Amino acid sequence: MRACAGSVKLLLANGRVDPNIAEQNGNTALMGAADKGHASVVTLLLADDRVDPNITNQDGYTALMWAAKERHASVVMVLLADDRVEPNMANQNGYTALMRAAVKGHASVVTLLLADERVDPNMTRRKGFTALMLAARRGHAPVVTLLLANDRVDPNMASQVGNTALIFAAIKGHAPVVTLLLADGRVDPDLTNQYGRTAITCASLNRHDSVVKLLLADDAVWIN
Repeated sequence: MRACAGSVKLLLANGRVDPNIAEQNGNTALMGAADKGHASVVTLLLADDRVDPNITNQDGYTALMWAAKERHASVVMVLLADDRVEPNMANQNGYTALMRAAVKGHASVVTLLLADERVDPNMTRRKGFTALMLAARRGHAPVVTLLLANDRVDPNMASQVGNTALIFAAIKGHAPVVTLLLADGRVDPDLTNQYGRTAITCASLNRHDSVVKLLLADDAVWIN
């Protein structure tokens, strides 16, 4: 989608133009502009009361989700400034805008989303994954740092099989993320998943020696 703010302005001025018409895949003009990072066009479209910023495409994506996924911080900022935008909507796979940014490691976007009090950082997608779990599982240390710095984030939430963010990081061998989580006094390193495995058990089973050493060095970790 090529951005031409002048043309968009002219079209919006025509009362016969429906700004919410979607392509076959369900993407609207607002979604296209958000996907490509055209903040000026997004601003023009949002200024039109007829534009619905929460319309979803066939995959359940909103304009905010597109902008978050593609790391367009300027567009995310414009969208969040609009009171009509619902930041906690989830797509068909259960991902919210925050989850999309977290799983991609887009720290700048995560910062913007967490600054919005409407955003629920503890929402879960299918299998019970939170934004923190997704970031920890992918080894995105900067995003994990941002999430842990937010008092609303519960670092001990567990997935449907009982894996916490720490257990996910231990399974994948992400030592920097494990270090960050252990440094947070709220994190319980001895929680077990449905298989009775703790973070240190998972790290050991997956032969992540560096993570095992980190956990053994932490006095809060119980060694049986």
